[in-house]
Amino acid sequence: MHDALLTDELKAMALALGADLVGIASAARYAEAPPEMSPHGHLPGATSVFVVAIHHPDAAIERSGNEHPQKYGAYGIQGTMNTKLECISFQIARRIEQMGYDVIAIPATNVWRFRPYKGVKESFAPDLSNIHAAAAAGMGEIGYSGLLLTPEFGPRQRFCCLVTDAPLVPDPLYDGPPLCDNCGECVRHCPTDAFTKETSGKHVINIGGKTFSYCNKSKWRCSWAEHFGLDLDLDIPDVVDEQVILECLAQEGRRGGEMGSCLRYCLPPHLRLDDPDYSTAYRRRRPHMDERPMAERAPSEVTSIDHRATLGVIAGLLDREADAIAIVDRQTAAERGFDITRELPDSQTLIAFAHQYPKTMQDPASSAESPAPQAPVGATLREWSNFAELELCQYLEALGHSAMPGLHLPASVYAPASGLAIGKTPSGAPIMEEFGARVLFGCVLTSAPLQPVKRLYPFIPVDPPPAEDDLRDLISTHASSWGADLFGVADPTIVAELAHNYRALIDEDDMKWSVVDRGNYHGAVIPEVVTDAGRHVRTAEELLPGARSVIVIGYHYPFSNLLRAAEPPADAVGPYSYAVYQANRWLRHVGVSIARQLQRTGYRAVVTQDLSDTGSVVANPRGPQPDALCNRFAAVAAGLGQIGLHGALITPEYGLTQRFIAVVTDAALPTDAPILSDGPCLGCSRPCITSCPVAALGEQVLQITSDGFVTRFADWDRLRCDWAKRYGLVGAEGPQWGGQETNVLPPESGKIQPEMLAEAYAQKDPIQKHFTMVLEPCLQACQRKLTFG
Repeated sequence: MHDALLTDELKAMALALGADLVGIASAARYAEAPPEMSPHGHLPGATSVFVVAIHHPDAAIERSGNEHPQKYGAYGIQGTMNTKLECISFQIARRIEQMGYDVIAIPATNVWRFRPYKGVKESFAPDLSNIHAAAAAGMGEIGYSGLLLTPEFGPRQRFCCLVTDAPLVPDPLYDGPPLCDNCGECVRHCPTDAFTKETSGKHVINIGGKTFSYCNKSKWRCSWAEHFGLDLDLDIPDVVDEQVILECLAQEGRRGGEMGSCLRYCLPPHLRLDDPDYSTAYRRRRPHMDERPMAERAPSEVTSIDHRATLGVIAGLLDREADAIAIVDRQTAAERGFDITRELPDSQTLIAFAHQYPKTMQDPASSAESPAPQAPVGATLREWSNFAELELCQYLEALGHSAMPGLHLPASVYAPASGLAIGKTPSGAPIMEEFGARVLFGCVLTSAPLQPVKRLYPFIPVDPPPAEDDLRDLISTHASSWGADLFGVADPTIVAELAHNYRALIDEDDMKWSVVDRGNYHGAVIPEVVTDAGRHVRTAEELLPGARSVIVIGYHYPFSNLLRAAEPPADAVGPYSYAVYQANRWLRHVGVSIARQLQRTGYRAVVTQDLSDTGSVVANPRGPQPDALCNRFAAVAAGLGQIGLHGALITPEYGLTQRFIAVVTDAALPTDAPILSDGPCLGCSRPCITSCPVAALGEQVLQITSDGFVTRFADWDRLRCDWAKRYGLVGAEGPQWGGQETNVLPPESGKIQPEMLAEAYAQKDPIQKHFTMVLEPCLQACQRKLTFG
């Protein structure tokens, strides 16, 4: 029995989180899909595929790439769209699991097998095709280009999906007018001839009884610039394959990514609006828009102020925690040196905004003259800024206006033009009178005639500050509003004692060196051994002098993303990699927001992804990610769980399916007591040790004590573990399921030396090195034991 209420609640949640389109496919519609790329291949018993979409801002398509596909400007917002989609889909997946159903969240993009794999004969095949999922969910049809066209946006959207056994009501397959009329624009504008060279007819697939056909284009030609970043102005060979790509990368290097011309020049007939003075591509017709060509509009034409839209813009920026907002008309911007119509011909208004960060969140390696935020803070504020740009474009376009995100524009130009900045640092970064240079900016250009405003929201401490219990409740509630699953406060002296006792058991020099790749983004690894002489096991006091509390936040990811990783027939590790980076990403958001909240109440705070610095990182398609050992001592001291033999924290609620972030503050908050009972590893058969493909966990059990409780874990060879999970050199650790050829085992015994690891790293699969998925078998084996006994 399908559950209409559950279906509508989840769809409403997706729309509330920012999706433009939502659809549901029955898993039965995948009857002819290869098992490696089917819902049942990922999750036996799957009934549904839930699909969400976000629309490209039209101006980002229509005004980008005019000069050259590799000069794509505002089209760079596509990366933010993928991030936003993954945030939406992940929260939907967590909600489904909370309701008692099984679910696997699938990443939005870039987590591919570059080569054919088992029953999958295609190159660049994802774990589950988002395009096919959208077609199966009735969102539209697949055009000749292979892109999914919707009646609302044509090909101008990105998709993300999840697989579940929840009894959702499937949407009917699209049955409207044809959306692709074979106009040939995608073929004519393809800069690599991917539709005409090295092609072999059409793909013909059956989804739910409906036939879809599209060009069997050359994926390697298509990926020349779009993925590998090779220069489109080079003479592209008649045959493009993996070896050709590697040779050209070695000889020419990368120019940068490409704006997909097949996407840019495609629109269904009913959406096409030709305006050559605005764009070389079609404009998209949308409700309430001004459809007059630019040639018919008076240059000085301005309509009356839209006060409601102005309030909507301010409200959207407040939702993204902006600390300053300025809205100015185009004339004012021009007088201050920025002609916004050069970027967006019909623009009337410049919207600029800023996020500040306090001195405690400044990267200590940066100077007072040219400050930079700490890495997790900077990553978060940039994502908030980019989200704000995307969401403002969504809002303004829905009102009929044009809107362009400004992430490609220099803040040194638009921040002074908006009136927010009064000067520049020696490096050229804008300075605000109120906040100085510790600020990150964002902007949007729009045809909406908004009311000029300027708003400042400085960190003004509450006087008197909240009582300790009230402040803890305030912070806990704030964390819950972000979706935090675990919350605790540790005494920093206990964390320091654990760290001190741990230091006595390890060779601290092993933490100080690592191997980095100095080669191209794709291509052969060029290893270099680097040393951080100052790295050591640290304390909260070192991060923030006067620290009095350590707030620890845990965020859970769906159980099946770990339990089903590398399980046949899908053999997919991508969903687990997604769970790891999405959990760490969201924790940064929560941690930074909490630290800013503390700042507003008059306290100092520092965000850390590994307070004691005793963890490591895991190779991931989204870049190295903090591993499950990070913040373990802070979390155990906060009473959130107990450390297992593998060294990671096991919680009563979620086992190992969470990650942690810590916020160190000088606010004296009521602390939690560590768990004193015997840990879950007592009497265990130790599957974590036996499952490790490089024998990084020893049989000897080590223990450290603090404040009356004992923490036990196996003897851990950090360098042997990193060989597999940080550098992705061992096939059984995950790379083999991603289709990589890398499988370099460490020596069976003896201490790993830097030169030894560098030599092994040079043998890494060159075509796919930065898109390595890692499984972490020790965590999976332990979670299976916890789940199934």
